[in-house]
Amino acid sequence: MLCLFLWSIWKTIDVLLRTSSMDYLLFENVGYTWLFYVLAIALLIALLGGFTFLITPKIRIFYVTSQIAVVLNLLFTAMSSILAMRFPEQAQNAYTASREARGLSVHQATLDMMTNPVSHTIVLIVATGFAILWLLLLNKIKNNPAFIKEIDDDSIDLD
Repeated sequence: MLCLFLWSIWKTIDVLLRTSSMDYLLFENVGYTWLFYVLAIALLIALLGGFTFLITPKIRIFYVTSQIAVVLNLLFTAMSSILAMRFPEQAQNAYTASREARGLSVHQATLDMMTNPVSHTIVLIVATGFAILWLLLLNKIKNNPAFIKEIDDDSIDLD
């Protein structure tokens, strides 16, 4: 779990800083750049809280933050998929520009899949499955007596 949160933090920072990422370009192409930044910054904050939960599981607020991170990650994926379904040409342009900016080739098969709603539905199903798995694992960590000692809400020890 720790590696998953670290990787997600890294990817979110990368997407925020690199204005040639497909996510950024898609949101920009359809006029929702503001929504991209709201989702990405909220996700980054929640991921940092979730990472903190995995390091210091005694502080319960970070457990809630870790759950919020998983839900925001799913929401970000869902919004990207919905925008790509609604605006397939802009999604194709974003994919092409992102690949070319990194010196990578553009695959026609991938461009063709972007016009197929089934491919976006599969992405949403897989992302939902991973989100459920993450939430179950976080709950298991929270309830594992070998990993965390139960404490009272009044006695959160930050030392």
